[in-house]
Amino acid sequence: MHAGLKHLVARWRAAWRRFLVEDPLTPAQVLYLVAITVVLMAFGPPLWASFTGWAVVVDGRAVAVCPSLSLARQALEEKFYLGEGRDLAQRVTVRRASAVEGPQVFQAKQLVNLLGEALGTTGRGTALVVDGKVRLVVADAAEARSLLEDVVEAFRPAGGKAWLAGSVGLEEVRVPPALVLGREQALEALLSAVRRGELAVLAEGRVSEKREIPFGVEQRRDGSLLRGYTKIVEAGRPGVEEITYRVRYLNGREVGREELARHILQEPRSRVVAVGTRSLLASRAGDGSLAWPAAGSVSSPFGWRWGRLHSGIDITAPYGSPVRAAESGWVVRAGWNGGYGLEVEISHGEGVVTRYAHLSRIEVSPGQPVERGQVIGRVGSTGSATGPHLHFEVWVGGQAVNPMRFF
Repeated sequence: MHAGLKHLVARWRAAWRRFLVEDPLTPAQVLYLVAITVVLMAFGPPLWASFTGWAVVVDGRAVAVCPSLSLARQALEEKFYLGEGRDLAQRVTVRRASAVEGPQVFQAKQLVNLLGEALGTTGRGTALVVDGKVRLVVADAAEARSLLEDVVEAFRPAGGKAWLAGSVGLEEVRVPPALVLGREQALEALLSAVRRGELAVLAEGRVSEKREIPFGVEQRRDGSLLRGYTKIVEAGRPGVEEITYRVRYLNGREVGREELARHILQEPRSRVVAVGTRSLLASRAGDGSLAWPAAGSVSSPFGWRWGRLHSGIDITAPYGSPVRAAESGWVVRAGWNGGYGLEVEISHGEGVVTRYAHLSRIEVSPGQPVERGQVIGRVGSTGSATGPHLHFEVWVGGQAVNPMRFF
């Protein structure tokens, strides 16, 4: 079968050689070939377009007929920007040409020009295309690149860097001249797109911050203070450290940070607090734990008299002479108290309270800390008193006890 096909092809070639080269054409054959050529030249292209052509239609009107679909697509791939809200796909369609509907074109450039006139896009510009969508059109590529540099610079942190994210490109487009934006208008449009999140600008920079380092507390036992009481020996001072971060931004907002370095600028200094360890309760046997509150002698001791308990001791002293705290503590009362007259009460912790009555003047306030031996008032005879003296009491756990056990 293969040999027979080769023989048939050889015979066909030989016949054509005799017709075109070896045998001279007869006048009739010449006229026949000329007629066929004239018919093909006159009616061939329209007939070909009628059966195999593609019509490019704008707003329902065919503006051109292409011999191939690829030529039509090649022209349509060049963007025709009509502004926001105008869908090019609804205005331009491509279909089979049913007849000679418009000018026949055989080059993409011709078709682009015809489309530009039909769409009203007679101008040219450079479009900024973000993720496949045209955002705006400016005069030329140089101005577009300069605008992008200005947008990036607006979001660049001091000493850092910034760059556009996503797919951002420039394309030459046909556009109505009224849609080509000036520089200031285009810059504001781009900045607005960044603020709305339609255009992403990433940035990175370094930031140094100072932070306070809290100081610690060092406690020292102090036998001169009552248990439960403290005293600041040395004030603390916070330290200062400087931390350097790498900070990342998206459209001017911080989205993350990474610590790079940490330096101590000032070491913290601990607060030193003396903590009392001395106990008054252990002094009931009379080991001299309390200081004598007023200069004078005992005129009336602790105990029962006239059918009732005299809950303290009376110390004779000149009117106006100083009354001193028998031990350090906190003032819990300072004012008038019925038969006690002007009175001061001091809490020393562990349920121990001392009371100073019949004062002529008070020199401390409630809540005030006092030291051992500090003047808290003056001797007087206020309240139920027959003459100037200090009535002094010691209470332990809510019970009055003999103050002499503490001297």
